[in-house]
Amino acid sequence: MSGIHRLRRMSSETNRAITVPSRETTPLRSEVTDEVSRALRQFVSASFSPTVGGRIFCDLVSRHSVASTPDISLTAQDFSIWLTPDEESNAYRQLQETIDELASAHADAPVFEPHVTVVGGVDGDRESLEETTRSLTDDTKPVEVTFGEVRCSTTTHQCVFRLVDPSLALFELYASARDALELSMEAYNPHLSLVYSDMGFADRLALANAVDVDALPEEVALPTLELVATGGPVSEWESVCTVPL
Repeated sequence: MSGIHRLRRMSSETNRAITVPSRETTPLRSEVTDEVSRALRQFVSASFSPTVGGRIFCDLVSRHSVASTPDISLTAQDFSIWLTPDEESNAYRQLQETIDELASAHADAPVFEPHVTVVGGVDGDRESLEETTRSLTDDTKPVEVTFGEVRCSTTTHQCVFRLVDPSLALFELYASARDALELSMEAYNPHLSLVYSDMGFADRLALANAVDVDALPEEVALPTLELVATGGPVSEWESVCTVPL
């Protein structure tokens, strides 16, 4: 079983809590206001750090920096490309055990395979996408990633997750994948989800605080690229092909 990071827009309550001055009220700051407005429209996944009292982690950084992952609406034709650990590795076992435990503790949480999404929500022909996935491995070496903090967000598929530190190899693969799929470049926020759930936000914060990071790997090799059919419920997701890097 596999999973993808489906994002939802922040709730209407959150949106109403954010007020951006209009051109009429701040004519001398119209250029800045436009920039903030664009950033807020693009910011569709507010991530929260439990280590700083639940404040919004929404690094609205320069256009060259890592920002939030774009909104993805799953359909029956959706596919995703993942990086996955070796199933025989200790890192895979530790991550899968944590995902299984969290799923068993929350009624709406499904079990899924530990992974870092390269691209998601791709609509296309299965055979062509499999060929593209295989072609991405031609000049790509196994990717090794280092994990950052455990965080939570307002979305289902990033309910509680572990940040992945940016690396050149990871972002080169991301850029190559979007280019091969003829997708426009979007902001990329690599992470590894630990639980998918619609639990309340207070519960998300508590769970993010409670995750035992000592039981999780600090680094992991991701030697496999996997194409997954991710339309419909998680229980129906299907691995199309796995290709070693």
